[in-house]
Amino acid sequence: MALSISETTRRRSAVAAATLAAIVGVELCAMGTARAQAQAAAAASEPNREAARAKLVEGVAALKRSDYKVALARFEEAYALVPSPKIHYDFGLAYVGLGRRDAAVAAFERFLAEAPDAPADKREKAASLIATLRAEVDKTAPADRGTVTVIAPQPAAPPPVAVAVQVAVVDQRREPAAPAVAMTADRDPSRTRRVVAVSLGVSGGALLTAGVVFGVLAQREGDSLTHDSQTAQPGNPTPFDSGKESRGILYERLQVIGLVSGAVAVAAGTALYVTGRRRAMVEPVAGPSLAGANLRVTF
Repeated sequence: MALSISETTRRRSAVAAATLAAIVGVELCAMGTARAQAQAAAAASEPNREAARAKLVEGVAALKRSDYKVALARFEEAYALVPSPKIHYDFGLAYVGLGRRDAAVAAFERFLAEAPDAPADKREKAASLIATLRAEVDKTAPADRGTVTVIAPQPAAPPPVAVAVQVAVVDQRREPAAPAVAMTADRDPSRTRRVVAVSLGVSGGALLTAGVVFGVLAQREGDSLTHDSQTAQPGNPTPFDSGKESRGILYERLQVIGLVSGAVAVAAGTALYVTGRRRAMVEPVAGPSLAGANLRVTF
C-alpha cells in the first residue's frame, strides 16, 4: 500500500511539473509574439513619419513663397499620415495666408489645447495670432454684433469629433474672406511710379521728335552747301557760306542730343512702368503678418 501511494505522488508531481512547463512555454511564446508585433508596428510607423516630415518640409517651403493653397494641401497630407496635434499650428498659418480667419483661429486654438508640449515660441505666436485675427473679425463684421445666434446643444462626443463640428459651424456661418489688395489712391506707390513712367515716356517721345527735326535741318544745310559748290562757275567761285556750316554743325549736335536723351527717357519710363505693374500684382495681402512665425517641422 505504501508503494502504491508513493507511485501516485510521483505521477502527480510529474503531471504538475509538465503543466507548469507548458504554461511557462506559452507565456514565453506570447511575450515573444507581443514584442515582435510591437517592433513591427514601430517599423511600420517610421516610414509614415518620414513621409509626413517630407510633406511638412514641402508645406513650409510653400509658405515661404506665399503659395498657401499648396502649403495647406501638404499639411493635410502630413496629418493624414501622422495625426499630430502640432500640425494644427501649420494649418493655422496656411489659413492666415488664405484669408480664412475663422478657420485659422480654430486651428490655433486646437493647437494650444492639444499640444501643450509644443515649443514655447510657437505657442506664443499662436496666441498672438488668435488675438489679432479675432480683432480683425470684429472689425470686418459689425452687423453680427446685433445678432443673437442660438445653437442647440450637441450630444457628447469624443474631443476630435467635437472640434471638427465646431470648425464646420464656423465655416458655414461666415464665408472665408478672399485675399485682396485694398489700397487707396494716395497710398498706392505703384500709381505714382506709373505716372512718372508715363511722363518720362512722353518726354522721351518729344525729344526723339526734336532730334529727327534737327536731323532734317542739318541735312538741309549740308545739301545747300553741296549745291553751292556744284553750281559754281569756273573762274567765278561761289563764296563759302560759313553760316550754313555753323548751323549744320549745331543742328547735328542737337539731333544727337535729342535722339540719345529721348531714347534714354523712353527706356527708363518703360522699365519704371513695367516694374510698377509687377509690384502692384505681387503686393502682399493686408492682414496679420506671418513674420516671426516658427516654421520648424515638429510632430
